[in-house]
Amino acid sequence: MKSSRKALVLVACILTAFFITGLYVIRQDLQIALEQANADKNYMPVEVGRFANVHFSGPWKVFIRQGTAFEVEVSGSVASSHKVNSDTLILETTNSSDARITLPKLNELIVAKGGEVTVAGFEDDSLQVKLRDGSTFFGRENVLEYTSFDVSGNSQIKLIDDPFM
Repeated sequence: MKSSRKALVLVACILTAFFITGLYVIRQDLQIALEQANADKNYMPVEVGRFANVHFSGPWKVFIRQGTAFEVEVSGSVASSHKVNSDTLILETTNSSDARITLPKLNELIVAKGGEVTVAGFEDDSLQVKLRDGSTFFGRENVLEYTSFDVSGNSQIKLIDDPFM
């Protein structure tokens, strides 16, 4: 009886060791894949002035967060253009492009022609969002007193409060 119990404990220990080793290997593979995905984008900083509005057109994937400085980084198509006109950052492209934007205050956001935008971590009074032509807005952990959405052309709004997503 004692030897069979020892054998069961030994088998359980071996299976547990294989399980933990497997999880460790999977974790390393996922970490390497994530690093490669971010490295492939090759974000380049763009010199911009001050702005409080963001308008972009085309298949952009844009991540906007609140911060003290004005920062814009883009990757992807060389056919993209970016400029600040008045108080508005304007991004345009015809090919897939990515951008990361940091600014202290966001008043208006216009997304057109299939763009995707994620706005995360904003605490502000108001935000006006206009989505056109199959665009998507993701809102994550924002605290806004007043938000208005003007949506047309099969666009989507997805509000997420889960910090683990």
